Amino acid sequence: MPAQTDDYQYLREFYRPWGSARYFINERLREARESNAPADAVRRDDDGTWKTIDDIFSDNLRRTLGLPPTIVTPDNIGKVAAWLKNELTPVPGGRHVYLLHCADIKDALATWDYFNGREGVHMVDLDRPLERITDRPVLRVVLAG
Repeated sequence: MPAQTDDYQYLREFYRPWGSARYFINERLREARESNAPADAVRRDDDGTWKTIDDIFSDNLRRTLGLPPTIVTPDNIGKVAAWLKNELTPVPGGRHVYLLHCADIKDALATWDYFNGREGVHMVDLDRPLERITDRPVLRVVLAG
């Protein structure tokens, strides 16, 4: 039987920038096929749960996968906050800046309100230069290490 080369495109692209060896990627593909992972799976967590493109909030990673940035709304803000807390580990004493794209100014204000004053959040502000480039409000969230 010939090898499949067109399934799990995002899983393939997820590991490619890290310089993962072909055998490693092939093993991830085998796991995805055997467990009937979603077609848009990117990686598997330690508990066996498959993460999909809907679980990726990093602008850089989404760009690498050929996806647009996540637009933060009241419906997904909790998921974005959980991702920031779990996936990003600031360097002790350092700062990590993350940009959140919002659908409109109302959602930007709700997002600012949600993050402002939360533990680990150093600062939240509107990134005006990016807002002019994207035509959407962009919040800059700075996490304290």
